[in-house]
Amino acid sequence: MIFKIKQPRKIFIFSILGLGLAVGAYYGWFFLRDYQTLRQVQADQKKIAAYRQKTQAMPTDPQAFLNLGNAYMTFWESSGKGIRIASQLQQQSLAWEWLFTKPKMLSEAVLAYKCLCKINYT
Repeated sequence: MIFKIKQPRKIFIFSILGLGLAVGAYYGWFFLRDYQTLRQVQADQKKIAAYRQKTQAMPTDPQAFLNLGNAYMTFWESSGKGIRIASQLQQQSLAWEWLFTKPKMLSEAVLAYKCLCKINYT
């Protein structure tokens, strides 16, 4: 009973703590989502490299070309968000790298799908 806090002061302190927690969670969620998007785009790049190696090792496997085309399209779609997020988070090297490789990805996807069609029809 020595540390008796007056009721209005106690309510004020808990209100400020609750508000700070809510604001921190709100902005923390956006930062977490941005970093997850960056990791996803980087994982897409690794998938492309793996599928490229697989198509070179097995040039008659239609599933490998389908996976490669899908990986190119996934990277092409997600790299737009990745470029925006990387530039906001001051990771300019990633933003520039993805900006330069993004136009090539669409044409590479078309080539992979063309190879898939040639394999399936022969």
